[in-house]
Amino acid sequence: MPTSTLPLRRKEIPEIKLKKIRKGPRCIKDRSFPVGNQAFFRVFKGDVLTLKLTAEDMINDLQVLLHTDVNGTWEDLAFSESSKGEFYIEVPLKNCGLFRFKVKYSFNFGNSWYWDNVPYTSFFVDPASIKEIRMYTLIPTISGHIGNWIEMLPHIKSMGFNAIHLLPVTELDFSESPYSSKDLFSIDYSYAIPGDGRELLEQFEHFVVEAKNHGIKLCIDLVLNHVGVTSKIAQQCSDWIATDSNEKDTLKRAGCWDNLKWVKWEDLALIKYDHAVDKVRHEIWFYMKKYAVFWANYANYTDGMIRLDNLHSTNKHFFNYLMNSLRSEYPDIAVFAELFSDPVTTEKMVFEDGLNILLATPWFHGYAKQMREFINYIHRTYSRIRYFFPLNSHDSGSPTQEYGSVAATIPRYVVSALMGTGHTGFTQGVEYGVPKKIKFIGRQKQLMLNEKIWGIDFRPTITAIHHTMEEHPALFATGGNLLFIDDDHDAIMAAYRHDQNNPKYGHIILANLDATNKHKISINLKKHLPFLIGHTIKEKISQITTHLSEELFVLEIESCGFRIFETLNAC
Repeated sequence: MPTSTLPLRRKEIPEIKLKKIRKGPRCIKDRSFPVGNQAFFRVFKGDVLTLKLTAEDMINDLQVLLHTDVNGTWEDLAFSESSKGEFYIEVPLKNCGLFRFKVKYSFNFGNSWYWDNVPYTSFFVDPASIKEIRMYTLIPTISGHIGNWIEMLPHIKSMGFNAIHLLPVTELDFSESPYSSKDLFSIDYSYAIPGDGRELLEQFEHFVVEAKNHGIKLCIDLVLNHVGVTSKIAQQCSDWIATDSNEKDTLKRAGCWDNLKWVKWEDLALIKYDHAVDKVRHEIWFYMKKYAVFWANYANYTDGMIRLDNLHSTNKHFFNYLMNSLRSEYPDIAVFAELFSDPVTTEKMVFEDGLNILLATPWFHGYAKQMREFINYIHRTYSRIRYFFPLNSHDSGSPTQEYGSVAATIPRYVVSALMGTGHTGFTQGVEYGVPKKIKFIGRQKQLMLNEKIWGIDFRPTITAIHHTMEEHPALFATGGNLLFIDDDHDAIMAAYRHDQNNPKYGHIILANLDATNKHKISINLKKHLPFLIGHTIKEKISQITTHLSEELFVLEIESCGFRIFETLNAC
C-alpha cells in the first residue's frame, strides 16, 4: 500500500449542538403581519408596533413570546391574551433601522419552547420626520446669495412647506452645474453675502440654523458618482477617476441611458469605486464617505434628509459601506433616493439598502388612466416603499410644459398632494406659474419670482391644500386608504380618502385633468359610498354644503378645476 509523504493533518469536524428551541407543530392560524423570506413592512419611530395572532382551535395553556432585536439586543417579549386563542403585543419603537422578529410558544408553562414554523419577519423603523413631507425645491444658482435664501424662508413656510430640497451648493466646476463639483467641501463663491466677512461655510451654517428656526427640514443633495472633469479630485487624484483612452484627458465621462441611447455628460468624470489597488480604493471610499458625512451633518441638524442623486448608478459595494457609516453617525437621518429601476429591483434595493423614501414621477403619467394606475401602485406598496410624489422636479419641465397649460398646476397638485401618501412638493417658481423649466446650470443673477412678473399667484390655493393635509394627517399621511370612485372617467379623477379606523369619515377629491374642456361626472354612491347617501358633505374651499339625497352624485367641473369635499355626519 502506498503511504503519503505529506504531513497531512485532518481538520476538526464541528459538532452540531442540540438546540433548546426547535421547530414546533402547527400552532398559529392567523397573523397580522406578513410572513415569508421576502416579507417586510415599515413603521415609524415613535409609533407602537402592534402584532396580533390567532392560535389553532383546541390549544390550551398556550404562552407566546416575540423574539426580536427591536431594542438593540435580542430579547423575548411576552404576548398578552385578549380572549381565548387571541394574542397581541404592543412594542414602543425607540430606534430607527432594520429589525427582525420571530414568534415562539410553549404548551407547558414555559418548560419547553418551540419556534413558529415561518421565517423571521423583517421590518424598518423610519424616522418620524418623513411621516409628512411637503418639500420645496430651492435652486441656489438662480436665488441670489445665502442672505436671499434666508429671506425666502418665511415665504416657503407661509405656503405650508416643512422641508426644502437644496440642490448641491458645492463649488461649481467649469460647466457651472450644481452636479459638477469643483471641490466637494467648499461653497461656491457666487453664494457669498456681499460685505459679509464670515467664511462661506459659516454663512451657509447661518442659513441652516435659520431653516431649523422656521421649522423647515433640509434635504441635502449628495452627488456620489462623479465630479467635475477639472475638479480638485480629477486634477490631484486622477487615479481615483475611471479611464477612457478615447478621451483627450483619459478621464471617463459619466452618463445615463435615455431610452436606448447612451447620453454622455462631458463635464462629469466618473469616480472609480472598484479600483483594483486596495490602497487606492480605500482612499476613494474614505474620502467620499467623509464628503457624505460632512454634508449630512447639516441635514441631520434640521431633522431632515439626504438625497442620493442617481442611486441606480452608484457602486453597490461602496454604497453599502457608506450607508453603514451614515447610519452609525446619524441614526435618525432619512435617506431619499433618486432610483430608476423596475419594481422588483426597486423593492430589493429598498430592503437591502435601507432606503426610507424614493422619488415618484407623476409627470411620466400624463393621462387620468395612467395616473390612477400609478397612484394605486404607490398605495399598494406603501407598507414596504414610501414615495415622494411631487408635482414636478428640477429635472422635469414646469407644469405648463408637462401638462399643456399653466392652469393644470393646481388640479395636478391636488392629485399629487391629496391622492398620494403624504409626501409631496414642487420646484421653486411653480407658485407663480413659471412657463418653462428653470435653468439651474450657470452662475446667474437672482431670478425674480413673483405674481407681478408672471401674473399668477397660486399661493393661496397651495396653502389651502397643505392646510387640509396638516388638518387630517390620519387621512393623508398614510397609504392604502384611497378608493377611486370615478369609474375610469377619461378626464376627471375622483377618489375617496378615508380614515383607516373609521372608513365612513373622509374626503371626496376630484380633479379635472383636461386643460381645455369642462366635464360632467356621475359618482355612483350606491356602488362606491352607500353610507354617504342621506348625509351632508362640505366643499373645503368654498365652504358650500351639499346633501347627498340621491344614489348618484352629479357634478360638472370646469377645465383644470377641482373639488375637495369633507364628510360631515356619516358614522
